[in-house]
Amino acid sequence: MIENGSVTQHDVARGAGAALVARLGAVFELISQPLYVWMFGLAGFGVYAVMWAAINLVENVADLGATSALQRVVPQENSRAGQCKALLAAMVIGVLPNLLLAVIGFVGAPWLASYMNVAANDRDMLVGGIRLFVWALPLWAFIEVATSALRAQQVFGAEVRLRIFWEQIIRFAFAFGFWSIGFGVEGLLYGHLASLLATALLSIRLLLRYYDFRADDEAGDETGHWGRRFRLVLFAGLGTLPANITARIYGDAPPVIANLLVPGAGGAAAAAIYTIARKVSSVVQLIRIALSYVVTPLVSKAAGQRDHAAIESIYGFSTRLSVVIALPLTASMMVGGPAILDMFGPGALAGWSLLAILTFARAVEAFAGQASAVQQVISSYHHPLFASLGGMVFAVLVGVVVLPFSAMNAIAAGVAVGMIAAALISMYQVNLHEGLHPFGAPFGRVLRKTLAVTVLVALLSGLSLLAPPFVRLGLLLPIMFGGIWLGLRVALPKEDKMAFGRLSRRLRL
Repeated sequence: MIENGSVTQHDVARGAGAALVARLGAVFELISQPLYVWMFGLAGFGVYAVMWAAINLVENVADLGATSALQRVVPQENSRAGQCKALLAAMVIGVLPNLLLAVIGFVGAPWLASYMNVAANDRDMLVGGIRLFVWALPLWAFIEVATSALRAQQVFGAEVRLRIFWEQIIRFAFAFGFWSIGFGVEGLLYGHLASLLATALLSIRLLLRYYDFRADDEAGDETGHWGRRFRLVLFAGLGTLPANITARIYGDAPPVIANLLVPGAGGAAAAAIYTIARKVSSVVQLIRIALSYVVTPLVSKAAGQRDHAAIESIYGFSTRLSVVIALPLTASMMVGGPAILDMFGPGALAGWSLLAILTFARAVEAFAGQASAVQQVISSYHHPLFASLGGMVFAVLVGVVVLPFSAMNAIAAGVAVGMIAAALISMYQVNLHEGLHPFGAPFGRVLRKTLAVTVLVALLSGLSLLAPPFVRLGLLLPIMFGGIWLGLRVALPKEDKMAFGRLSRRLRL
């Protein structure tokens, strides 16, 4: 729960650790994906990837930014009753449009199916699969709002149970069960829905624990107070919606575009290959997302206290930490890509160039630190629009230029340039409007030492590829994690390490 008191680097490190553990569900997802490819085939997995990407795209628009709005509104509420009203407003704003779109998608399933390129043996199940999977829309919207509400209360560890033990493990267990009794790719769709339902039910239990709805009933707030909070959530959400949409377009539009560009089973395979490359590259993003989960409510709290120094400290520390982890990790994944892609079967090696492009973009993003998170909660509502539109313009221009040479590389290059441009524009805006940047001392010293570690990691990762294919990954992983540890040990200043408390001593930083 959010309490009074000054925000410190220790708050960031502690919260980021819990959030990072929670986000390790993405690592489990990465491990499970090769098994999905093995069970359902590359083209079958591609069908699922396109459907889930489409759900993510639509949900991110239809929730009207309610998830981001909670990060701004809840930490600045002075009463438990007000926090509950903000949550209920976000549920109405975020879930109801997705429920309506699910009904429309159910009715229009034959029309939607006509635009998908799939293998011939998957064509018969497509309309039924779409009619089944559209119900993921309201479920996913509810989960996104609920988990955002928990993060707004700094309840980061709760996502460990939601994102790992339930959402990911139940999904795999159900998918494996359906596959083992003879289901095709529809078994993966059933498993996904089952995991979403379980996660939604568990999130209700957590919301009842951390939001006191009885206080809301006892407060006797007038109807106008509900209307005021509804407007607060709506306008805060709409202000961040362009940035959210842009980020989701970069993540989930490419598999859909790849499927549309390549006919037949090749379209499903192309979507699968891009999805694999994106998921692998997203490992670099884990630390930035974990920090974003923590930085957003903490900066909002500090902003409510008019504590500019605390915001500056959080911004600088989170950026240094992001760079120290991201650069060695990026080098290992870019150079050692074949060792990772071997897990997905021979067809996945075609995604090495995509993996390198996307991973490089994630590394450059690390330099922008948490600019977009800071901007969401302390800047004017319209400011994120410039970064979103600017990034999208660059993405389209680069994609059009590269498209004649390679469709898949054009998609990846456009996404990479767009993400980098949006991140850098946000950083420039935060500096221009708020007088904040993350590059004060000791950033220069941290960067120089991190680059030295990164070069070493790249060389060792390249040498690991000389080994036989079945042992490459076993060599690459120690290099990867060893590089991160070495970066933390030699590059971070003493005061940054102290923010980790006992963990710093356990890791011998």
